[in-house]
Amino acid sequence: MTSSPRISDFFDLEALEFRKALALIQRFLTTGMARALLGRLAPFGELDKAREALAQAREMGEWLGEGGRLRLPALPDLMKTLERIFAGAALEAKVLGELLRGLRTVVRARRMLVALEGRPALLRLGRRLPELDTLLAYVEERIDDDGEVLSTASVKLSELRHVKKAGRRQVEVALQRMLETASVRKALQSQQIVWRGGRPALQVKPEMRRLVPGILHDRSQSGQTIFIEPQSVV
Repeated sequence: MTSSPRISDFFDLEALEFRKALALIQRFLTTGMARALLGRLAPFGELDKAREALAQAREMGEWLGEGGRLRLPALPDLMKTLERIFAGAALEAKVLGELLRGLRTVVRARRMLVALEGRPALLRLGRRLPELDTLLAYVEERIDDDGEVLSTASVKLSELRHVKKAGRRQVEVALQRMLETASVRKALQSQQIVWRGGRPALQVKPEMRRLVPGILHDRSQSGQTIFIEPQSVV
């Protein structure tokens, strides 16, 4: 049994300097997705597809020569992120932010291509891109540019964050009152309230720990400061 012939079997790639052309293109690539696609490039096996690609290249060259600009944000490398999504993995805020930027890039690219006049090949290319405007609007209503979920994403989330914010204010007020106590101020390295592991803490001198009873959350590298959450706010 013989294997099916490859497209490259019908071309003398060395004579075409195909690999040199790929190396030249690679200099302008910025993402892993683009480099992966470049590695799979081969000459077209169908005349119609070759003609369409040449028309796209010609029209893009003409448009750029007339002052056109690809005003698109850099597309983040989403290969590993997409693999994690398909595997059902949870995503960090930073990754969600990258997905949002990727969505915006695709939407803007499509809008730009379909809006070009007198460029039929580029118009067809733009229409091949998925129409993601509705999805982008949905995502932008729920996460910010850093990938953090917005309070407006749901009524319940907004309520929970309001309760959390109010609780934090109450804790800070209680700690400020403690700082007005002479014995507590005497025990502190600094009167600045800090947070350790999501918990409020005072910066206490180790030898004065008995004056600030509470939970020890951390120590400074020098050992000169311990971070204690006072018992009164636990």
